[in-house]
Amino acid sequence: MVDLHDLVELRDAVPEENLPAGAVGTVVHVFHPPGLAYEVEFADKDGRIISTVAVRPDEIEQVGTTGADGQSGSKVVAGLVVLRPGVDWTATGGLFDWTLEFLIARLTDREAAAHLQEVVDNNLGSLRLDDLSPEAQREIVTHLREGLVAAGEEHLPEAAHKSDVVAHLRELIAATYRFAS
Repeated sequence: MVDLHDLVELRDAVPEENLPAGAVGTVVHVFHPPGLAYEVEFADKDGRIISTVAVRPDEIEQVGTTGADGQSGSKVVAGLVVLRPGVDWTATGGLFDWTLEFLIARLTDREAAAHLQEVVDNNLGSLRLDDLSPEAQREIVTHLREGLVAAGEEHLPEAAHKSDVVAHLRELIAATYRFAS
């Protein structure tokens, strides 16, 4: 069964939304009886939402699941942080949300924190730093570099894959150095 935040693939094109067959999106809402349906969000390679469509179960195929532990049932992207065009980091939905929640708790720029909270609350699945002020961008990069890995080591659930998840957080840190260049 397809659940909230799962990744699904369109079986057929949706031409009126400019979505080809095989497009992969994230389930952002599950509609229950009288008829089961899903609202699926599709983003471009830069993480910008290009379409949100309602689909029936027979119109999609599940290609990945995302648990609260930040691990996915497949290697399909569920969250995207675009530091600048060409410099981005992808993660499962759970790890993406955890990373944004780490930042929300630390940001002094309340407008930026509210923007990140909106991304999490509405399951938007992407964050573009250029949507934020230069000051907020610098603050985010500083928090990522100075505390993300330590917070992950301390607060992420103990599991066999935890070291892989922390290594993935380190990849985000490395990307922040390409952000400044």
